[in-house]
Amino acid sequence: YETLQLNANQEYDVTLDFSTTNSAFFFRGFLIRLSGVNGEDAGGSFYVGSDNNAQEKGNCDADVSAMTHTNNDNKISVSFKFQYLNSSDANLKLEVTVVRERAANNWFHNFYALQIGEGDVGGDTTAPSQTPGDTCNESVYRFKIIKNDGKKIWRNCTWAGNKPGGRCKLEGVSAMCPYSCGTCDNCVDSSSRMKFYKANGDKITRDCNWTANKPKRCNSVDN
Repeated sequence: YETLQLNANQEYDVTLDFSTTNSAFFFRGFLIRLSGVNGEDAGGSFYVGSDNNAQEKGNCDADVSAMTHTNNDNKISVSFKFQYLNSSDANLKLEVTVVRERAANNWFHNFYALQIGEGDVGGDTTAPSQTPGDTCNESVYRFKIIKNDGKKIWRNCTWAGNKPGGRCKLEGVSAMCPYSCGTCDNCVDSSSRMKFYKANGDKITRDCNWTANKPKRCNSVDN
């Protein structure tokens, strides 16, 4: 298997592409699964970009991310987004299964080792001023969202800003990401829960009510 070195908190475009290796090759289905080798949380690391042939796979464990096909049409490539927002120094396993058609020996499987190293914490998520003297800051943490279909996912403000028209309408997103959603003039706490690491390295999820109970918690970095 191949080992790939990537940065934490950096967005990548992931493409499954056979057009350059064999112009006659096509596939109809695929499953790409990401999990931690040593218990790392890989949940929410995959998400849909502009390719309508890819979707997030449901019914996975909370610490697993997976993408699959939306149809059985012939394809030569698919693409989606990847961003690992937990701590660096993580070891992840990427499993790739491609199905050409439902027949014996007409599918392929491979896996890759992803070594996650240092990256800019949270990416460029602290927004600039909207107008001189007015600062509109966004959370650098991943937060929990309940989609219209009831599915719970973890995302950040970079994800919201990629498609603000639809994503900012989900409950809690515009309050967590005011600059990306254009709601800087409406200063309210988000109802979403945030995922972050304590000083001792423990991962916890909390909301703004928890912060307000002890205002000294606001002194935490980017809280």
